[in-house]
Amino acid sequence: MPNKGLSSTSSEHAEQPAFVTFREWTRANGGYIHSSLRFVPVPSGTSVNAIDDIERDILVLSCPFSLAITADGSAHALLQILNARLNDSDLLTRLPPTWTERMLICSYVVAHWVTQDLKTLEKNPALGHMPYLNTLPSLARLSTSLTWNAAEMHCIQGTNLYHATNDRKKELESDHKQCQALFHKVDPELGDGYTFDRYLTAATYLSSRAFPSSLLSASPTLHQSPDSPAYPVLLPILDCLNHTRGQPVTWQVDKMEDTPPAYGHSSVQILSHTTSNTSVTPNISPVSSTDLKVSIKIRAPVSSGSEVCNNYGAKPNAELILGYGFALPDNMDDTIVLQLGGSANKWEIGRNGNTDREEAVDGLFTDALEIITQGSKPPQDSEEGLQEAWDAKLDAGHFLLEAVRMKLDGLPVMAPGDPNPEPSSVRGSVWEVIVRYVGGQRLCLLELIDSFTQKVDSITAEMVSLGMSIEYEDEDVYEDEE
Repeated sequence: MPNKGLSSTSSEHAEQPAFVTFREWTRANGGYIHSSLRFVPVPSGTSVNAIDDIERDILVLSCPFSLAITADGSAHALLQILNARLNDSDLLTRLPPTWTERMLICSYVVAHWVTQDLKTLEKNPALGHMPYLNTLPSLARLSTSLTWNAAEMHCIQGTNLYHATNDRKKELESDHKQCQALFHKVDPELGDGYTFDRYLTAATYLSSRAFPSSLLSASPTLHQSPDSPAYPVLLPILDCLNHTRGQPVTWQVDKMEDTPPAYGHSSVQILSHTTSNTSVTPNISPVSSTDLKVSIKIRAPVSSGSEVCNNYGAKPNAELILGYGFALPDNMDDTIVLQLGGSANKWEIGRNGNTDREEAVDGLFTDALEIITQGSKPPQDSEEGLQEAWDAKLDAGHFLLEAVRMKLDGLPVMAPGDPNPEPSSVRGSVWEVIVRYVGGQRLCLLELIDSFTQKVDSITAEMVSLGMSIEYEDEDVYEDEE
C-alpha cells in the first residue's frame, strides 16, 4: 500500500531504527500509517504524535487481518516451530487442549525471542512479527502491578487490586509452567529460553494492547454472546496509540485497497466508543477475511505536535493498572468490588451515575437482607410480622453502612500530593498511580456511604409513617473478599 512520508527525512522528525524498520514491514504487508504520524520515545514506551494538523474523520492506521496475532494463527505457527525439531514419529498433531488463547498467543510471541537467542529465527518463516515486537517496551519499562516490587505492593495491601494482582500472577505462573514444559520436552534449549519474565512480558503486551477477536469479521461487533465469545488478540499498527478517556474514535473494517478508502464508501461496520454502536449497510460484496483490514479513524481534529490517541473504552483504574500499567486522575469509571460473608455474590459497584450502579447497590442490599433474615421471610399479614420485616430492612441498611465504613477504614491512608514514603524503593511513577487508585476507591466507598445512609433514612421515614417502633442492634457479620 503506497504510503508517502513513511520514512522521516529531517532530523527534527527522525525516528529510532526499530520504528523505521516497523514502517517498512507495515508497508510491505499491506498496513497503513498516516504520513503525519511520528513515533516518539517516552518513559513508559512510545507516543504517537502528529507533525502536521490532521482533520477530523481521517483514517490514521490500518492493520490487515493477515497481520493479526490470533490464537488459531499462533497454534498453527507453534506446531510448525516445534515439529521442525522433532522426528517424524514424534510430530505433534495439536497443542494441549488445556492451553488457553492467552497461552497460545504468548507462546507465539515468546518463540520469537527464544529462536532469536538460538540464531534460528530467520529459519522459522512462521514467526513473522519480530519487526513489530522490536518496537514494544521491555519488561523493565512495563508498569502494570504485576511488575511492582514488594515495597510498591505493600502500599496497596488490603485493597482489591492487591489480591487481584496476586491472583493474576499465580495464573500466569501456572500457565508458564505448562507452556515451558512442552517447549522443554521438544527441545531443552527451547525450554531454557522460555522464562517466566518472557511469558509475563508477552502477557502484558496482550492485556495492554489487545483488541477483541470479534473485530476480525466482515460484520464486526464489540458485543459477545455465549455462542461466539471473543478473546483478546494483538493487532499490530493499531495498538500503537495510547488511551485517552472519551477520545472520539471509530474502529472499522474495510476491504483491502491500494490506498486509504473513501471514508464511508466501503465501510462494513462502524464501532464507536463514544456513542452507541452504529451499524451501516455494507456497500461491498462478500469478501474473504484475508481481503479485509481493521482501521482507526479519528473523530476529532489533531493539531501539529499533539499526541494521537485511541479510546480503550470505560475502564476502572484497577483494570487499567493491572492490565495496562497506568491510572487516570478522578476516573469516573472507577469501581470497587464488595462481597458479604456468607454470600457467593461479588458486586462491582461504580461511581455515582455509572450504568448498572443502582442494580449493584440493590443487589448488595438484597444479600445483606438475606444474611440478616437467614433466608426466612416473616409473614407480613400481621402487625408483628410486618414489624419484623421492616426491622430486617433497617438492620440490613445499618449492616451495610458499617461494612462500607470498615472497608473505608482499611484503605491505605494517602491523598494527592502526599510525599512518597519510600522514594528509594517505591518508584515515583508507581506512587502516583497508587495515590490515584486509592483515591478512587475512597470516593467509591464515600458515595456508597451516602447511598446507604439515604437508604436507612428512607426506611426509617417509612417506618415512622407506618407508626412502627424503631430499634437497631449493631451486629458485626461482615466479611470482605476481593
